[in-house]
Amino acid sequence: MSAMSDYLEQKLIDHLFDADGAGNYTPAAGYWIELFTVAVNDAGSGGSPVSGGNYARSNNNTARGSANWTRAGNIVSNAKVITFNTPNANWGVVVGFGLYDHATNSTNLILHGTLTNSKTINNGDPAPKFNIGELKFTLD
Repeated sequence: MSAMSDYLEQKLIDHLFDADGAGNYTPAAGYWIELFTVAVNDAGSGGSPVSGGNYARSNNNTARGSANWTRAGNIVSNAKVITFNTPNANWGVVVGFGLYDHATNSTNLILHGTLTNSKTINNGDPAPKFNIGELKFTLD
């Protein structure tokens, strides 16, 4: 299950109605995926992203377009494997993910969700990844 961030909700309202005169919302050319040990909320706060141990957000195969994303009804999923760095320290128990418009922490959360099954990631584990179709965003 995924949820839209407050930031994206405001941008979509602006895009549809232009009630504030700010013009249309232009999405990022690509996205970065963040992993969380405590899930983030719609406001983009309250979560605990993985840190240290060679961790970084992934933008591997996350550019916009049908080469990287597929849609079935109101569900969009990854069309290619999305891989993270190989951990060189324990990352902890990953429970959620977020889709951001840039690589740094001071950027905008777009969508977020929780994993169906949390995953413990330790030093020496293979690079974590979302296989094709595993990262899903649903709008309803």
